[in-house]
Amino acid sequence: MLRGGASAVLPVCENGDIILVRQYRHAVKEMMFEIPAGCFEGDESPYDCAARELEEETGFKAGRLTLLTPMYPSAGFVKEIIYLYYAENLTPGIVHLDSDEFIEIIKTPLEKAVKMAFDGELRDSKTLAAIFMYKALKGI
Repeated sequence: MLRGGASAVLPVCENGDIILVRQYRHAVKEMMFEIPAGCFEGDESPYDCAARELEEETGFKAGRLTLLTPMYPSAGFVKEIIYLYYAENLTPGIVHLDSDEFIEIIKTPLEKAVKMAFDGELRDSKTLAAIFMYKALKGI
């Protein structure tokens, strides 16, 4: 399976909380906690994709968007690369969900998200990678 690529973004609020989205994933037939993400549209850059997906899924715009790393979420199965970012200095924007998207926005302290990961509540690879990379980068 080959896809064009995607971006994902860990939104960080001014108080240090992070924003997750909760949505149903048909492939695993369950509700998942994830960071906002989506595929490139046309010749869109990874940066522009991350900025667009952040606003579309959460209703926030990033004042600052920083690349954490590109990653292969499942190199044994897909060639797709996902660019992981974190977003700071969030300001209100407008949610633009696709007609088949039903998303719940969750604000949570970073440490609670880490606990969710260890408790098995977070199982999405891009979300786990972004949370732990951000935590390590910031020395938190």
